[in-house]
Amino acid sequence: MPGQPIIRAQKALLEKVGEDRIFDDLLSGMSASKVIKRYQVGRRAFYGWLEDSPGRKDRYTATRKRYA
Repeated sequence: MPGQPIIRAQKALLEKVGEDRIFDDLLSGMSASKVIKRYQVGRRAFYGWLEDSPGRKDRYTATRKRYA
């Protein structure tokens, strides 16, 4: 992603916040849109971040199902 410095920076911010904290927010009832607003990242960065780590998207899906 050499041509996408903003998305890279936003993904780095999500990494710094930490996967556990983000998934705790989702489990407490926050929607993905609210998480995106809370951490001030774009949708592409958030969903790209989910794809970056093996199993993270599966954890996201499981978290959303648990909340529902």
